[in-house]
Amino acid sequence: MHTLLFDLDGTLTDPAEGFIRSIRYAMEPTGVAEPNDAALVGCIGPPLRNTIMTLLGTDNTEQVEQAVERYRQRYRELGMFENRVYDGIPNALQALHQAGTQMFVATSKMTDFAKAILQHFSLDHYFVGIYGSLPGALLDNKKLLLEHIIRTEAITPATTTMIGDRDIDMTAARATNCRAVGVAWGYGSLRELQEAGAELILDSPAQLSTL
Repeated sequence: MHTLLFDLDGTLTDPAEGFIRSIRYAMEPTGVAEPNDAALVGCIGPPLRNTIMTLLGTDNTEQVEQAVERYRQRYRELGMFENRVYDGIPNALQALHQAGTQMFVATSKMTDFAKAILQHFSLDHYFVGIYGSLPGALLDNKKLLLEHIIRTEAITPATTTMIGDRDIDMTAARATNCRAVGVAWGYGSLRELQEAGAELILDSPAQLSTL
Protein backbone atom coordinates (compact mmCIF):
# COMPACT_ATOMS: atom_id res chain seq x y z
CA MET A 1 0.00 0.00 0.00
CA HIS A 2 1.30 3.44 -0.89
CA THR A 3 1.42 5.92 1.97
CA LEU A 4 1.19 9.71 1.76
CA LEU A 5 2.44 11.97 4.56
CA PHE A 6 1.04 15.50 4.38
CA ASP A 7 2.43 18.65 5.91
CA LEU A 8 -0.36 20.89 7.24
CA ASP A 9 0.52 24.61 7.11
CA GLY A 10 1.07 25.72 3.54
CA THR A 11 0.04 22.34 2.14
CA LEU A 12 -3.49 21.54 3.30
CA THR A 13 -4.42 24.90 4.82
CA ASP A 14 -3.29 28.53 4.62
CA PRO A 15 -2.62 29.63 8.23
CA ALA A 16 -1.21 33.09 7.47
CA GLU A 17 -3.80 35.28 9.21
CA GLY A 18 -3.82 33.36 12.50
CA PHE A 19 -0.07 32.86 12.49
CA ILE A 20 0.76 36.53 11.91
CA ARG A 21 -1.72 37.81 14.50
CA SER A 22 -0.53 35.31 17.09
CA ILE A 23 3.16 36.08 16.46
CA ARG A 24 2.47 39.80 16.88
CA TYR A 25 0.60 39.08 20.12
CA ALA A 26 3.56 37.01 21.37
CA MET A 27 6.05 39.77 20.57
CA GLU A 28 4.06 42.69 22.07
CA PRO A 29 5.57 42.58 25.60
CA THR A 30 9.14 42.07 24.41
CA GLY A 31 9.72 45.52 22.95
CA VAL A 32 11.36 43.98 19.88
CA ALA A 33 10.38 45.67 16.62
CA GLU A 34 7.84 43.57 14.76
CA PRO A 35 8.65 42.56 11.16
CA ASN A 36 6.20 43.35 8.37
CA ASP A 37 3.66 40.79 7.22
CA ALA A 38 5.78 39.67 4.26
CA ALA A 39 8.66 38.77 6.57
CA LEU A 40 6.37 36.91 8.96
CA VAL A 41 4.77 34.93 6.14
CA GLY A 42 8.25 33.63 5.33
CA CYS A 43 8.37 32.12 8.84
CA ILE A 44 5.42 29.78 8.25
CA GLY A 45 6.50 26.15 8.36
CA PRO A 46 9.58 25.73 10.58
CA PRO A 47 9.22 24.84 14.30
CA LEU A 48 7.74 27.69 16.35
CA ARG A 49 10.59 27.96 18.86
CA ASN A 50 13.15 28.40 16.10
CA THR A 51 11.02 31.13 14.53
CA ILE A 52 10.56 33.02 17.79
CA MET A 53 14.26 32.78 18.66
CA THR A 54 15.07 34.31 15.28
CA LEU A 55 12.45 37.06 15.53
CA LEU A 56 13.51 38.03 19.06
CA GLY A 57 17.19 37.74 18.25
CA THR A 58 17.88 35.79 21.42
CA ASP A 59 18.50 32.30 22.70
CA ASN A 60 17.40 33.27 26.23
CA THR A 61 15.32 30.21 27.12
CA GLU A 62 12.99 31.99 29.55
CA GLN A 63 12.18 34.80 27.12
CA VAL A 64 11.62 32.41 24.24
CA GLU A 65 9.36 30.12 26.29
CA GLN A 66 7.28 33.08 27.49
CA ALA A 67 6.76 34.19 23.90
CA VAL A 68 5.93 30.64 22.79
CA GLU A 69 3.33 30.30 25.53
CA ARG A 70 1.81 33.70 24.71
CA TYR A 71 1.63 32.70 21.03
CA ARG A 72 -0.09 29.42 21.88
CA GLN A 73 -2.51 31.12 24.23
CA ARG A 74 -3.88 33.29 21.43
CA TYR A 75 -3.53 30.58 18.80
CA ARG A 76 -5.52 28.12 20.91
CA GLU A 77 -8.36 30.60 21.39
CA LEU A 78 -8.46 32.33 18.01
CA GLY A 79 -5.51 31.82 15.70
CA MET A 80 -6.01 28.22 14.67
CA PHE A 81 -9.38 29.09 13.18
CA GLU A 82 -8.11 32.20 11.36
CA ASN A 83 -7.24 29.75 8.65
CA ARG A 84 -8.57 28.44 5.35
CA VAL A 85 -8.40 25.21 3.39
CA TYR A 86 -6.73 25.58 0.00
CA ASP A 87 -9.14 25.29 -2.92
CA GLY A 88 -9.14 21.75 -4.29
CA ILE A 89 -7.76 20.06 -1.18
CA PRO A 90 -11.03 18.42 0.00
CA ASN A 91 -11.70 16.96 -3.46
CA ALA A 92 -8.12 15.70 -3.75
CA LEU A 93 -8.22 14.04 -0.32
CA GLN A 94 -11.56 12.44 -1.10
CA ALA A 95 -10.24 11.01 -4.38
CA LEU A 96 -7.13 9.63 -2.70
CA HIS A 97 -9.18 8.18 0.14
CA GLN A 98 -11.59 6.49 -2.25
CA ALA A 99 -8.61 5.01 -4.10
CA GLY A 100 -7.52 3.33 -0.86
CA THR A 101 -4.47 5.47 -0.22
CA GLN A 102 -3.16 5.41 3.34
CA MET A 103 -2.69 9.01 4.52
CA PHE A 104 -1.19 10.68 7.57
CA VAL A 105 -0.50 14.28 8.62
CA ALA A 106 3.09 15.07 9.61
CA THR A 107 3.39 18.64 10.89
CA SER A 108 5.73 20.66 13.12
CA LYS A 109 2.59 22.16 14.67
CA MET A 110 1.48 20.84 18.07
CA THR A 111 -0.53 17.66 17.61
CA ASP A 112 -3.58 18.94 19.48
CA PHE A 113 -3.69 22.07 17.31
CA ALA A 114 -3.39 20.01 14.13
CA LYS A 115 -6.21 17.69 15.19
CA ALA A 116 -8.48 20.61 16.15
CA ILE A 117 -7.89 22.37 12.82
CA LEU A 118 -8.55 19.28 10.72
CA GLN A 119 -11.68 18.49 12.74
CA HIS A 120 -12.87 22.09 12.34
CA PHE A 121 -12.60 21.82 8.56
CA SER A 122 -13.98 18.24 8.46
CA LEU A 123 -10.78 16.83 6.97
CA ASP A 124 -9.65 14.63 9.86
CA HIS A 125 -11.54 11.53 8.70
CA TYR A 126 -9.34 11.20 5.63
CA PHE A 127 -6.25 10.44 7.73
CA VAL A 128 -5.24 7.25 9.48
CA GLY A 129 -3.27 9.35 11.96
CA ILE A 130 -2.40 12.99 12.69
CA TYR A 131 1.13 13.48 13.99
CA GLY A 132 2.75 16.70 15.20
CA SER A 133 5.06 17.98 17.89
CA LEU A 134 4.51 17.36 21.60
CA PRO A 135 5.01 19.55 24.70
CA GLY A 136 8.65 20.26 25.46
CA ALA A 137 9.61 20.58 21.78
CA LEU A 138 9.43 16.81 21.30
CA LEU A 139 9.23 15.78 17.64
CA ASP A 140 9.28 19.35 16.31
CA ASN A 141 12.22 18.23 14.15
CA LYS A 142 10.65 16.97 10.92
CA LYS A 143 13.15 14.16 10.39
CA LEU A 144 12.56 12.80 13.89
CA LEU A 145 8.82 13.13 13.37
CA LEU A 146 8.91 11.09 10.15
CA GLU A 147 11.07 8.44 11.81
CA HIS A 148 8.51 8.28 14.64
CA ILE A 149 5.59 7.83 12.20
CA ILE A 150 7.43 5.20 10.18
CA ARG A 151 8.27 3.25 13.32
CA THR A 152 4.88 3.64 15.02
CA GLU A 153 2.76 2.83 11.98
CA ALA A 154 5.16 0.21 10.56
CA ILE A 155 5.08 1.81 7.12
CA THR A 156 7.65 1.22 4.40
CA PRO A 157 9.72 4.29 3.41
CA ALA A 158 10.21 2.97 -0.15
CA THR A 159 6.47 3.24 -0.76
CA THR A 160 5.95 6.45 1.23
CA THR A 161 5.77 10.03 -0.07
CA MET A 162 6.17 13.18 2.03
CA ILE A 163 4.25 16.15 0.61
CA GLY A 164 5.02 19.67 1.79
CA ASP A 165 5.77 23.27 0.87
CA ARG A 166 9.09 23.91 2.66
CA ASP A 167 12.67 22.68 2.52
CA ILE A 168 12.35 20.95 5.90
CA ASP A 169 9.70 18.65 4.42
CA MET A 170 11.94 17.68 1.51
CA THR A 171 15.10 17.16 3.58
CA ALA A 172 13.19 15.09 6.15
CA ALA A 173 11.77 12.91 3.39
CA ARG A 174 15.17 12.29 1.84
CA ALA A 175 16.76 11.63 5.22
CA THR A 176 14.19 8.90 5.92
CA ASN A 177 14.30 7.38 2.41
CA CYS A 178 10.81 8.59 1.50
CA ARG A 179 9.86 10.23 -1.79
CA ALA A 180 9.98 14.04 -1.55
CA VAL A 181 7.17 15.94 -3.30
CA GLY A 182 6.82 19.71 -3.05
CA VAL A 183 3.74 21.87 -3.57
CA ALA A 184 3.92 25.24 -5.32
CA TRP A 185 0.89 26.80 -3.62
CA GLY A 186 2.47 27.06 -0.15
CA TYR A 187 5.16 29.29 1.36
CA GLY A 188 8.36 27.77 0.03
CA SER A 189 9.74 28.94 -3.31
CA LEU A 190 10.37 26.59 -6.21
CA ARG A 191 14.09 27.15 -5.73
CA GLU A 192 13.87 26.28 -2.04
CA LEU A 193 12.05 23.04 -2.82
CA GLN A 194 14.38 22.09 -5.66
CA GLU A 195 17.54 22.77 -3.67
CA ALA A 196 16.16 20.70 -0.78
CA GLY A 197 15.76 17.70 -3.08
CA ALA A 198 12.13 17.68 -4.23
CA GLU A 199 11.72 14.88 -6.77
CA LEU A 200 8.50 16.40 -8.05
CA ILE A 201 6.71 19.74 -7.53
CA LEU A 202 2.94 19.94 -7.93
CA ASP A 203 1.33 23.11 -9.26
CA SER A 204 -2.19 22.55 -7.90
CA PRO A 205 -4.04 20.35 -5.39
CA ALA A 206 -5.78 18.63 -8.33
CA GLN A 207 -2.46 16.97 -9.13
CA LEU A 208 -2.34 15.23 -5.75
CA SER A 209 -4.59 12.47 -7.05
CA THR A 210 -1.87 11.49 -9.54
CA LEU A 211 0.35 10.39 -6.65
